[in-house]
Amino acid sequence: MTVYKGADILSNGLKKPSTYIPNDLSLYQQVAPKHLYEAEVKIICKFISSNLGFFCDTAQRYILNSANMLILKKNSSNK
Repeated sequence: MTVYKGADILSNGLKKPSTYIPNDLSLYQQVAPKHLYEAEVKIICKFISSNLGFFCDTAQRYILNSANMLILKKNSSNK
């Protein structure tokens, strides 16, 4: 499975993937629930850098913990 690192987030997109892991996520200690990675739309954020980087992911990409993901609720409202 292809995964992206925070360093893969550029100001104009993502680098070509260079990191791969087995599909069995139970092999790892810190893994978010699979449905979060597979969100229809999410923002991926590079935070370990002097220059923050953001990427809007619509292809259900997986990321390592050197990046964060933000997922908006579909039914959120300002009440």
